Amino acid sequence: MPCMKHLATIFLCITMLFLLHGCNPDHEPEGNELAGLWNLSAEKPTASDDQLAKSFLNLRSDKSYTLYLPEYFDYGNWDYTKGDKTIRLTSARPRVLYNKKWTLRILQGSSKQLLAEFPGAGMLSNHHIDSADEKERINLVVPGRLVLHRDEVRFPENADPYSLKYNQWRIPAPYKETCEELRMRIVNHLQHLQLLFDSYSNSGSEVVSYVHTPTMFRMGSNGIALEPFDEIPDEFIRLFYDKEDAIMAYYVTEGFFRLDLTFPEKHGKYSELWAFLLKQMIDKGRNADLCGMVDKRVERYRADSAARAQEAEAK
Repeated sequence: MPCMKHLATIFLCITMLFLLHGCNPDHEPEGNELAGLWNLSAEKPTASDDQLAKSFLNLRSDKSYTLYLPEYFDYGNWDYTKGDKTIRLTSARPRVLYNKKWTLRILQGSSKQLLAEFPGAGMLSNHHIDSADEKERINLVVPGRLVLHRDEVRFPENADPYSLKYNQWRIPAPYKETCEELRMRIVNHLQHLQLLFDSYSNSGSEVVSYVHTPTMFRMGSNGIALEPFDEIPDEFIRLFYDKEDAIMAYYVTEGFFRLDLTFPEKHGKYSELWAFLLKQMIDKGRNADLCGMVDKRVERYRADSAARAQEAEAK
């Protein structure tokens, strides 16, 4: 009997260990388990929470990454060392304004949430930035400890809206762009949004978020609208070389809404509707002479302005 009681105790202990291990939320992810989109927040509430909510870290299975800390967009390669629980990011930007290497040391976490130490974060807001690079200044105080929440939607590797391929539009223009270059920037932005909404449409998520994406569009239950120019977020306007280019890009974007878009007969989610419309804009916009449409509009505007000026002089 004592022996049986001893065996029963051992069995009970082993069973409890298995149960605890199965329910343990602090299983540290390894290697590619870290791959995915991580939303950033502070361990404790800060004055920069609204800006931090726009930030993201996207770790891809191919060991590339993209990082956005408003208004700074970074990209490169990442690796993880299990021994010291450290994620290391090495920037591949041609011109690094902040860190060439970023380090996140995991203090605790699971496959869904991580608490990480971010050394030197507090110095980022005080970092010297030349006036020419002002549009890329990090406009928030980044906390020394970050909470990383994995996005519930897993994006396809070859159609990842947060990959560098579909985030070229986030790289500020270093020079005045031609109309065709502006058109390609807008197309890349459309592709990012289309893939984002397509992934949400195909997921079980009931929430659709594009909080990481400054845009000139307003998403509604009845489709997509172009925001009035003065209501477009500054972080989107600053991606262009100057305001003149931003206005020209706005004129180009108006052309996408004149491409005889069709409304789907039915859709299950708003994200499905938005992805459907954006896909049409991309496909039909490839062959449309959007820049020719803009040129004609500018010519009419200049002619009307000249006519008004002549009338004013005549009076």
